[in-house]
Amino acid sequence: MTTLKEYLDYAELAQAAYGDDFTNTMTAGEYKSVLTGSDVEFSTKQAEEFATRYEVVAVADPYLSGLDAVLFRDMDDNVELQGYKNSNYILKKVA
Repeated sequence: MTTLKEYLDYAELAQAAYGDDFTNTMTAGEYKSVLTGSDVEFSTKQAEEFATRYEVVAVADPYLSGLDAVLFRDMDDNVELQGYKNSNYILKKVA
């Protein structure tokens, strides 16, 4: 059964996926800047905690593929999660 904490984690991942300018080579400062920007609007503390837990593994270039997606890795559980930006948000675990 999914716990309330898991729902919160998924909600934060869903919100974070709306950030623009993610790269898998960004610095910690750039990462937090994207998370606190107008597309995501995390608080500074929330961005710091998120950046400590999740790593950006890959980003799909929407201009090349039409797909706007971010692949995050949960460094606590070593699970990869992908998020898509579109009208029907999808978040799924990737083994």
